[in-house]
Amino acid sequence: MPDLPVKETVYDLYSGTGTIANYIAGSAGKVIGIEYVDEAVRDAVINSGLNNILNTLFFAGDMKDILNEDFIES
Repeated sequence: MPDLPVKETVYDLYSGTGTIANYIAGSAGKVIGIEYVDEAVRDAVINSGLNNILNTLFFAGDMKDILNEDFIES
């Protein structure tokens, strides 16, 4: 498991089904996954649930539309 210096928010860009997000969730304060494919995002949410991972959030859409200053501040 990666060792982060503090419980930081980690962004998993192009997260697919959340494999990396779920892997790093134990070392992060929160993991935010962004993926273009809606079905993959649904699977990522399911995968987090099946593994009792509660600090992941997944968003579907185009990176250029989602990842902006307002998104990061929220």
